Amino acid sequence: TAKGLTVIKKPLEDFAADSYDVVSAMNVLSHVARPVGFYAALGRIVRPGGCIWMSTGNAADIPMQEAPGRFDLPDHLVFAGRRHVYTIFHRMGFHVKSYQEFKH
Repeated sequence: TAKGLTVIKKPLEDFAADSYDVVSAMNVLSHVARPVGFYAALGRIVRPGGCIWMSTGNAADIPMQEAPGRFDLPDHLVFAGRRHVYTIFHRMGFHVKSYQEFKH
């Protein structure tokens, strides 16, 4: 238990199907080598009618002329943006209920 939450550390494949109403993946997408497989695994453990709540940076949508310089983020395997999120989720048959962008 961490800060009142139970933390379970095990591979996604070890979770039973349809186990959770909500699965959260905050700022995980850019660190996953195979995003489609990762989100498919999350979709498997979410109950029908459930929700995957996720956030990610949108470096892929930054126009080159507005980029802050070279991105030197070795732990980031994927840079995604709006079209990537929609493509991944629609490919898996999921519905994107809401998409919000936050500007710094």
